[in-house]
Amino acid sequence: MKNLLLLFIAFLFLHLTTFAQWDQLTDMPTARYLFTSCELNGKIYVIGGGASLYSSMDIMEVYDPISDSWDTTKAPMPTSRVELGACMVNGKIYAIGGAAYHSASPFGMVEEYDPLTNTWDTFKDTMTTPRKGAAYGVINNKIYVAGGSAYSSFSPSNKLEIYDPVTDNWTSGANMLSALYEPEGAVVNDTFYVFGGLIGSPWTGQTTVQKYNPVTDIWSSVTSLDTGRVGHTASEVDGKIYVIGGDRQPPRLISVMQYDPNTNAWTWFDDAPSFMISQTASVLNSVIYVFGGSTTSMPNFTPSSAVWSFDPTIVNVESQNNNIVPEYFVLDQNYPNPFNPSTKIKYSVPQSSNAVIKVFDILGNEIETLVNELKSVGTYEITWNAESATGGLPSGVYIYRIQTGSFVETKKMVLMK
Repeated sequence: MKNLLLLFIAFLFLHLTTFAQWDQLTDMPTARYLFTSCELNGKIYVIGGGASLYSSMDIMEVYDPISDSWDTTKAPMPTSRVELGACMVNGKIYAIGGAAYHSASPFGMVEEYDPLTNTWDTFKDTMTTPRKGAAYGVINNKIYVAGGSAYSSFSPSNKLEIYDPVTDNWTSGANMLSALYEPEGAVVNDTFYVFGGLIGSPWTGQTTVQKYNPVTDIWSSVTSLDTGRVGHTASEVDGKIYVIGGDRQPPRLISVMQYDPNTNAWTWFDDAPSFMISQTASVLNSVIYVFGGSTTSMPNFTPSSAVWSFDPTIVNVESQNNNIVPEYFVLDQNYPNPFNPSTKIKYSVPQSSNAVIKVFDILGNEIETLVNELKSVGTYEITWNAESATGGLPSGVYIYRIQTGSFVETKKMVLMK
């Protein structure tokens, strides 16, 4: 009975607590990972993927953000595959590379989808070097394909190839600075950025970030990721790039990092509401839509059908940015909530004062003091790990309270193990 009560409380908190920029949408009809997506005419085409490491799919399911609904009537790809890329150029979708399954030798084919006729054209020029798990980007209606693996053994490649859909031919660009398998790509100001990936076995994500200038045909390094990532996504919104989730093996990651090419700097932006590995993401109207993936790490992938939207234009940046002066004392709802074992608590101080934040159990017994110091004007965030308390803490409802002068506020949070 006690466990049922706890689950009910957690359910209420999940539905009453806002994940800031994140909203959960209608699930995909088919759970999968290692797949791809792209936006076309206000809809997002989700293509290929697998539900196990030894399978692949040819399906194409189309998501309509306006109606939050799925269309499953579109023609499937001629070739089932995982670890492919899809790019939209001149009103058509180009599905490129991939493999029949995760550990299979890669494909080099290009298959073109025409939404007006709902048909695929398979008579396209193939990549010089067939690859799976590459990074993709579009610049001036040409498709850039970097890295990936040309072997069934996952050995990384440093090759860059460029596909021109108008002339239907491939050309080569300068090799990347380092070979990477399963990196992610994004384009800002006609520059191709490639993030993370693997250098081979073991399955350990890398922090490297490289950028390519197509005018000079030169690669260069930029500021590295906060932590090594593989199985992440990278999406451009309003001139900045958002890297979401992935795996470092260990651990799984939920953080969202924002990269600003103008300053060559990274900012922690938010946390995803759940672990996301080998998912796919597309951008429409400055909103990032994240689809499926796996909720567990290699080699025991578990396909997901979850769909989330992430709006980075809603400001929720960790307020190390104390140039934004808060108007009021504020204690935010912790995030994530429920949590296990750690959660974040953000608070704002509009005038210099001593801030005290404490955690109590549901009976009012004090558990831990998180903050007790003079704070200048600004917004702050702390992380509380329930395992740090003596002996660890059991699942249940806990209370956290802030006191700054005459301002006192309390909120509840749920630890669920």
